[in-house]
Amino acid sequence: MPKPHETGNEKTAYGSGEDASHGLKLAVGCGGNPEYPDATLRDVNLDIRIPNVDVKNFVLADAVHLPFRRKAFEEVYGAHIIEHLDDPKAFIIECTRVGECYEISTPQWFSAAAYIDPTHKWVWFAGKFRRIPRFLSQLSRFLFANKLADSIFGGEEISRLGETTLRCDSK
Repeated sequence: MPKPHETGNEKTAYGSGEDASHGLKLAVGCGGNPEYPDATLRDVNLDIRIPNVDVKNFVLADAVHLPFRRKAFEEVYGAHIIEHLDDPKAFIIECTRVGECYEISTPQWFSAAAYIDPTHKWVWFAGKFRRIPRFLSQLSRFLFANKLADSIFGGEEISRLGETTLRCDSK
């Protein structure tokens, strides 16, 4: 499996263009988030739950068991999904299997956004995913339950903090 590389806050797509067989792009974990629906959608859109908004070309499936043939997509895109999964390596392997390349975004390890969401299990640090310590998960649950997260971390500011983007040409 090719090793992912960290590219910082870049937003541009990385693709293999001419070598891709179909030029199709897959969004994994699209979720149909009403706050930014078009930013996460691609030609084919997949999530483990049925979205609460209308999403074209939607597929209901698990991110670590993608129901597509090998190299079916030019690019596999996952925005803020990998930190929620039980096995991030399995997701990267699946992205490599079904796509010519992948782009996976996750909050930066130094960002409050990486820790305050109690559903986050992993953080990208020093070149690999690290399990978030249990006490930080418990602290974040406490902050959310008592509505202290917004007053401590600034609410809207959390979404503006940096993210890490992993990109890899998986040919």
